[in-house]
Amino acid sequence: MNTSESDEQVPELGRRASARRIVCVVTQAERAGAQGAAIRLARELRGRGYDAQTWFLYRKRDAFVDEPHTHVLFDGRPSGIVGATKLLMRLMRSLKGFRPDAVYSFTHYANAVVQPVAWICGVRRRVASERSVYHVQPRVARLATAILGRIGCYTSIIAVSQTVRESFSDHPKSFQSRMVTVPNGIDVLRSPLSQQLARSRLGFLPDRPLMVSVGRLATVKNHDVLIQALTQMPGWHLALVGWGERSGELRRLAENIGVSERVTFLGDVEPQTVADALRAADVFGFPSLSEAFGFAALEAAGNCVPIVGSDIPALRELFGSAREGDAPAAILVDPQDPDGFARGALSIWNDETLRQRLVAKAWAVAEKHPLRSMIDGYEALLNEDHAQRGPPPPGRKGVKAHE
Repeated sequence: MNTSESDEQVPELGRRASARRIVCVVTQAERAGAQGAAIRLARELRGRGYDAQTWFLYRKRDAFVDEPHTHVLFDGRPSGIVGATKLLMRLMRSLKGFRPDAVYSFTHYANAVVQPVAWICGVRRRVASERSVYHVQPRVARLATAILGRIGCYTSIIAVSQTVRESFSDHPKSFQSRMVTVPNGIDVLRSPLSQQLARSRLGFLPDRPLMVSVGRLATVKNHDVLIQALTQMPGWHLALVGWGERSGELRRLAENIGVSERVTFLGDVEPQTVADALRAADVFGFPSLSEAFGFAALEAAGNCVPIVGSDIPALRELFGSAREGDAPAAILVDPQDPDGFARGALSIWNDETLRQRLVAKAWAVAEKHPLRSMIDGYEALLNEDHAQRGPPPPGRKGVKAHE
């Protein structure tokens, strides 16, 4: 069921009175990495006997509308002080009504908004997940993270990769003592189609080399470099899977440099269509300027698509080898170098031995990141021995958590 700001009701008390109640909260409803992680966590925790729900603070896109135990608190982004106040009051009523034992927040703004309210409402476990490296977060988010993590508002802080954890290395001991690394995990969704049938279904020519990239069309994802790389890749086609504010700008770029007929914008699609696009691909392009983990690249690895990605810390952590002299599991290049992406894709296309080696090594990386390991890490923080309760909420007792 989905609720919104226009509804009078708030998320209901769970039906299983004996089950521990968990809420996974994300800032906005749309198809992106943090949202998918929250949905998967709640789904898996329900399978382990918890009464787990996913809440979105507001609706940005019509995503996850059929997902059970999922609620949207506000229909559209709140505007001004009045809108923000309404959202906070609705959040407080929802927490008091559901009385969760734990709140997991995803994205830096959800951490900063949701966990102080959960603290005031007396929620015992308040787990903030850091899903971007510290220096790329907006200034206000960095300030809120630093303060709330030090004073005990967050009982635990999850870093989704070692890269993220190291970006917080200059924070004080009071912050560091609450931080644990729980890498993202995947449950790979694969297409049942052959490569040719997947291409036919998505409208791609059967005999043209195809690069696919999955991710929000946002500045940090740096899709410009893949469009520019096409000028050095005669005959290749590029498919961009995802939606974002830079869609129009990227279309104009493709038109201006004469490659618009070789770029397809698939938009915001269902997970099965993403799997079909990966099945159709010859190469996966991942040109991000910054990543906390590289979830989309890991999904490509699990679908046996060789990867040309950015030479950034998160992708080196995933695909670079710890043993000196051993070849990495992906071709990593300067994210600002279109020619580097073109050379990487062409080398995979022209060298079957290289392609097979990259596929095998990347597959092994994906196998080391099962979804169950991620769920185990999050679940461990529900236990007293794995989480610091922190000081009592300021100014009031709040509502007792469900026992």
